[in-house]
Amino acid sequence: MDDASTGYLLFLLVGVVLVLAVGRLLARSGRTVLHEVFPERDAARSVSRLIAVLFHLVTLGVLALIATWDPSADDPVQRLLAKFGVLLLALGLSYGVTLVVLSRVQVRRRDQLLAEHLTSQTEAALELEERAHAEGATRAAETTAVVRPVADPTHSAPQAAPRPGPAPGRRTLPPDLAPPT
Repeated sequence: MDDASTGYLLFLLVGVVLVLAVGRLLARSGRTVLHEVFPERDAARSVSRLIAVLFHLVTLGVLALIATWDPSADDPVQRLLAKFGVLLLALGLSYGVTLVVLSRVQVRRRDQLLAEHLTSQTEAALELEERAHAEGATRAAETTAVVRPVADPTHSAPQAAPRPGPAPGRRTLPPDLAPPT
């Protein structure tokens, strides 16, 4: 085996080990983020595997391309170092892009959960307001009904006074829904 073949094999061996190590680190780090995004553990694991496979395929492809590249350096050690430098930059770029994608997925999921929460809270508040308005209308109808006995010319009886109710135009919440005072 000549020096060129030994250099290729050494570069490929070290490159594959680096790619696998970085991919494993990415898979572990990404799994935590994906568990937050996908509440079902199986879905999070599945997506984590898909992302890890994509990362490995892309970076191993870049590794193969770099292995065939021949930098214009006279010294074989300098050529090998140039190849490793490009490989490390490609790995760092791939890792960074993957983390950005995972971060965006996480932010979108949080935004979606927040929107769902706010929607449910708004719907609940509107429902309470409608109930309070309906109960207020019922109470208003009760308070405006005044009992007026038939007038007896020989006897003057006092008329029943209306029940106190909310001021006109003001709605009140039922006691079980009213905020504590």
